Amino acid sequence: MNSPDNVNFSSAESGAESEDARMFELAPVSLWLEDYSGLKALFEEWRSAGVADLRAYLRQDLERVKLCASRLRVVKVNRRTLTLFEVADVEELVASLGSILRDDMLLTHLEELVQLWEGKTKFCSDTVNYTMSGRRLDIQPKGAVLPGYEQSWARVLIAIEDVTDRETARRKLTVSEDYARGLLQHSPVSLWVEDFSRVGQLIEEARERGIGDSRIFTDVHPEFVQDEFAIVMPNADGQAGEAMVEDIHRLAEINNQSYGATPLSFSMGIATSRAGERLEASPKGRIS
Repeated sequence: MNSPDNVNFSSAESGAESEDARMFELAPVSLWLEDYSGLKALFEEWRSAGVADLRAYLRQDLERVKLCASRLRVVKVNRRTLTLFEVADVEELVASLGSILRDDMLLTHLEELVQLWEGKTKFCSDTVNYTMSGRRLDIQPKGAVLPGYEQSWARVLIAIEDVTDRETARRKLTVSEDYARGLLQHSPVSLWVEDFSRVGQLIEEARERGIGDSRIFTDVHPEFVQDEFAIVMPNADGQAGEAMVEDIHRLAEINNQSYGATPLSFSMGIATSRAGERLEASPKGRIS
């Protein structure tokens, strides 16, 4: 017969388990509870066969990485996981793992396996998954063998953070920087690309003061805009000049995609000197 104390203890324990399950289900990040005992058994087989360097062994044949993945069993996932991967339930998720975990992930998963092979009970990586619709997900999975399962790996908790927005912005910034570097390195003469964000702020301040015609205002107050810059293109015709203007405007557009809070905007014109004409005379009256 159970004493009252035992009954109360069991009730409290059941309540704690129920609360843990609720927290798991409602967590704002993707959570997976998996059984890695099959993977541990496979590792033991390979060790018995003389495998010492798992990284090299897996790189020799990436099908071995897929074999490792096939030894993992999904116990349960939370709601956020189903939403993230665009599936209705865990059964659909498990049936679609071949589409979700593919391509870019193999080498990253290899590194996770090496961490476990080396005796670590925690692992993390940066990798790529795909939703059921084929949308790319940049993710940061972090896993840990749960306490009490260190010998069997029967329970491993994995938290997946979706970092797609951050990685997309980083890739756009890289494209912008590469384009700017190429523009500068391949320009026919010295070229400066300047940050006009402060000029934009000053123009906004002028508008707030009721000034509508910035040209008249800057004529009366030349101190408002102190500097100008010019690009000189020797042996280039008007068509080449127009192409340069388009390149710079394109660079500004790429910049604004990454730094939309302070958009870069400016006006430009070109002038082409005629044969025998002095360079300083060409801009006068013929800016297009």
